[in-house]
Parts: sequence; C-alpha cells; structure tokens
Amino acid sequence: DQLGMLKNQEDQIAALKANPGGAPEGDGPVERIAEFGRQTDALRLALAQERDMVAELRREMADQETDTAIRRAAEEEKERKTVADLLRKAALYEQEQAREAAIWTYRRVLEHEPGNAVALQRLGVLALEDGDSDLAEQFLVRAFYADPDDLDVLIPLGFSLVRSEQPDLAISMLARAAALNKGNAAVHRSLGVACSSLGWRDAAESQFRRAMGLDDKDPESAFNLAILLATGEPPKMEEASMLYRRAREL
Repeated sequence: DQLGMLKNQEDQIAALKANPGGAPEGDGPVERIAEFGRQTDALRLALAQERDMVAELRREMADQETDTAIRRAAEEEKERKTVADLLRKAALYEQEQAREAAIWTYRRVLEHEPGNAVALQRLGVLALEDGDSDLAEQFLVRAFYADPDDLDVLIPLGFSLVRSEQPDLAISMLARAAALNKGNAAVHRSLGVACSSLGWRDAAESQFRRAMGLDDKDPESAFNLAILLATGEPPKMEEASMLYRRAREL
C-alpha cells in the first residue's frame, strides 16, 4: 500500500511539473510540489523502516529455527545416549543373571525408542526362555519388522511359532534363516523340529542330519533325530539307540 501511495505521489509531482497551471485555485504548483515532496520523503522513510523491520524479523526467525534445530539435535543425542546406557545396563543384568532387572530395563528402552530391535529381540528371547511363547512372539514379530534378516530374531521367532503350534509360519521363518546362513546348525535343528511338527518326517530327518554334520557336538540334534528314528515306521532302533547314547554323552 505504501509503495502504491509513493508511486501515486510521484506521478502527481510529475504531472504538476509538466502542467503547473493544472493546480487548484489557492493552491499554487510550487506549494503542491513541495507538499508532495514532503509526503514522498515521509513515505520513503516509512518504507525504509518497514524493510528494516522485515529484515530484522527474518533474522530473528532464522535464529529461532537454528536454535530449535540445535535444541532438537541435542535432545536426540541425549535420547540416544540414554538408550545406549539402558542397553548396556540390561546386558550387564543378563550377564549377572538378574533377569527381572534386565526385562525392566529393556522395557525402559522401548519407552524411549519403541522400535528398538535389540530390546525387542532380547525381551522376546527372555519370554521364550520363561515359557511364554505368546509374549515372545509379540516381541519377536516387532523385532522381525525392524530387521527381517536378523538371525538372532528369526531363530527364536521360528521356535516360538513351533511352541505355539504354528509350524507352517515357523518353517517360513526358519527357512529364511537357513537361506541367510546355511552353516548354522541351530537353524537347521529348529527347522527340523518345525518339519517334524507338521509330520514332514523326511524333511525333519534331513535337517537334523544336516545340523549334526555342521556341529557333531550338538546334543539336541542327536536327541531329536533319535526320537524321530525310534518313532518311525518301521522304527530304526539301532541307530536311534546310538544317537540317544551320543546325546546323553554330550
């Protein structure tokens, strides 16, 4: 608006200079030009002040945005340190066999970072060790979505699904784990358990034998294969007995 007024004043001054006789009676062109000049100077001053105010406001806004960004970065860094400290404490509690303290601390981590894969995985494993397959599955599924290629998630998740009588889903998880790490005996053993739960005896035997080939010191693979062979049709009792003794020795 002030720019428009200034342009209008300048146009009127130019018109008066071009046609001094056009001024109203009692209001000479010299006086009109002088008055317009004063008004124009006042408008220019007001515009300059307004531009300075706008520039100052922009500087203040930029400073505020910078302060906000710095404050947010500091808060995020503090949050990361808090989560890292809690994870270290929880791991220490686990080493000291203080399970309840570890579980409480991992849950604290989730309060700060609900999708923390480490806390979700450990809570799932601890729940599985406590025999709570449903709770283990809840945590481990969330951990799976955080990192679908983590063997430390896939294996216990597959095992929890076997326990909760969902062998088809268990096989899906464990087959993925086996594809990611073909040399992991625990993966093949767990996959054998899942196949056995579905009645896929040949597939289960193959997985147990593969697990034993990868780790001949694994008593669980030997025991599971012994049970499988002893309950087959017909039962292979000689090999089953040998495997059972081997499992007990280990």
